[in-house]
Amino acid sequence: MKYLYILLADLHLFFIMYVASMNIIKAHDENKLNGVLWVLCLPFVAISLVIDVLNNITLFSLIFWEIPKELTVTARLKRHYRQKTIRGRLASWIGDVLLNPFDHTGSHLD
Repeated sequence: MKYLYILLADLHLFFIMYVASMNIIKAHDENKLNGVLWVLCLPFVAISLVIDVLNNITLFSLIFWEIPKELTVTARLKRHYRQKTIRGRLASWIGDVLLNPFDHTGSHLD
């Protein structure tokens, strides 16, 4: 049971890091990050990328029941997005319900 709580906490932290990262990307795209802000955000972005890769290799390999062919969770989701398979439906749900509301482009996986 302890491991289930750890996995749920990891997924929640991963989601919060995604939301924060999308805000940083939006600010960057809108040229709102000056030198100081960029320096302050850079360590967070680097740590988020490392956690993304580690989650892709471990947790999302279990969730999707496959060895990863790509580096990040988003790349894995994009590969499965819109497929007519169980993995495709899962990737579509994750993208449409969890990711898209926080992506300033409107669709994280398209």
